[in-house]
Amino acid sequence: MNKKNFSGIVPHFVALVLFIILAYVYFSPVLQGKQLIGHDTQSWMCMAKETVDYNASHDDVTLWTNSMFGGMPTYQIAMSQPYNLVAYIEKIFEIFQRPVSFLLLYLVGFYILLLSFKVKPWLAIVGSIAFTFASYNFIIIMAGHNSKAITIAYMAPLIGAVFLAFRDKKITGGILTALFLSLAIRANHIQILYYTLIILLFFGAVELIYSIKEKEITSFLKSTGVVILAAVIALAMNATSLLTTYEYSQYTMRGKSNGLTVDTQNSQHGLNKDYITQWSYGKAETMTLLIPNF
Repeated sequence: MNKKNFSGIVPHFVALVLFIILAYVYFSPVLQGKQLIGHDTQSWMCMAKETVDYNASHDDVTLWTNSMFGGMPTYQIAMSQPYNLVAYIEKIFEIFQRPVSFLLLYLVGFYILLLSFKVKPWLAIVGSIAFTFASYNFIIIMAGHNSKAITIAYMAPLIGAVFLAFRDKKITGGILTALFLSLAIRANHIQILYYTLIILLFFGAVELIYSIKEKEITSFLKSTGVVILAAVIALAMNATSLLTTYEYSQYTMRGKSNGLTVDTQNSQHGLNKDYITQWSYGKAETMTLLIPNF
């Protein structure tokens, strides 16, 4: 490795070390053997116990549990997918205890996003810290919304990867898009992915307009093709969870009514707007992205 390449790696190495130190300093009680167990995490432990115990003591994997309602599939509780390749990538961050790993995902993910925007590494470190310490990111960790925290963390590098695919790094962007989208889908919080898709659609619309104005429509179509191919790969890698979730949703209050889930106040299929947005950000609460505890 020549001197130039080495000097280029140094800022990223420093960033990683700084992020690890920062995460452990902020969550220092983990060094004393303490655990942060949110309400939803406690609920999950109860819901998943029967499934986890069965899978630990049997060669096969159960897809049904009797411990929830009158019995239900384990698709959204504790479905084991040992052959999903991105599971091996997840294990890198599992070296660190939770919630330290969540903080690292926030920091590293946003750092990658800013680097894709060609922000200088030292400034990208500052930006990553600013994003990570938005109060809502810690509220969901405290509540035990683990899948949401992980998906938010992958949202940033996913946007950065798509951005690269529409610049001069189509192949790199495509590979990273497939990687981060696979990880985000596996985290299993589709709502956050839905919001990410909205952002990317606006980005794509702007890119289309500029490509037409600058007569670069061919390049735009190539980039779009790369991103679509990457998305197909990511979807295929998570087909097990996506297809089972889709099938199960048709029998719940989120799908077509089966006679037990009918809303007498609303004849439409699925959930009404008030129910869907009951736990969403309030309008003024959005300012906590800029001002903690606003």
